[in-house]
Amino acid sequence: MNKSAIENETSGFSSSSKTQASLVRHLIQNDIISGIFKPGEKLKPAQLAAHYGIGLIPVREALSKLAMSSFVTAEDLKGFKVAQVSKSEIEDLLNLRLNLEITALEQSIKNGDIKWESTLAGITHLLLSLSQQHESEASAVEWHQAHEKFHDVLIAACPSPWLIKICTMLREQSTRYRFLSSRSKKFNDRHLYDEHKNIAEAALNRDVEKTVKLYIQHLSKTADLAIAALD
Repeated sequence: MNKSAIENETSGFSSSSKTQASLVRHLIQNDIISGIFKPGEKLKPAQLAAHYGIGLIPVREALSKLAMSSFVTAEDLKGFKVAQVSKSEIEDLLNLRLNLEITALEQSIKNGDIKWESTLAGITHLLLSLSQQHESEASAVEWHQAHEKFHDVLIAACPSPWLIKICTMLREQSTRYRFLSSRSKKFNDRHLYDEHKNIAEAALNRDVEKTVKLYIQHLSKTADLAIAALD
């Protein structure tokens, strides 16, 4: 992203180092998730500063934050690298999500009110509509945003804020594996439109057992395809 793009992103915000660090962390994280920066690739602050058109100090702060959230690894005297991808980590994240996110999902379905139903129906409609659009950079970004919101809303009625926070963090870590799964030769055999549609319908019908079954299948397919893409 060039300097003018950064300026557009920061319009209306403070130009403080903290604000810029937050912005550039978001940009670097997105580029890691989408595969622009590859696993194991060195992340040099000076190059990143030039790439994003931003100062060295906020870039270093951003990299340190990303290291704390495991998107980046930091080694003394060796600098920063994009975190490696491994089968064991994919399986670990999947198991954690199956244990925690399923609990949040069950509680959300049981506690969701009319507003929750309406929000879920709305974001599902948007996600499915975007899924039918032709592939483009703009629609891909919109689809990703709608997809994240879809998963946010599914568990939004869970009464435990901490459980929601942990589930969101785990899903964030899993996002780059979702992008990796799209590189698998078997990805085209997948029907994401139907998966999301069926999960939403089951949740709106308050069918906890069916929703959980579909959701487990949904998460497991992504993990399996990501692992296949590593080979």
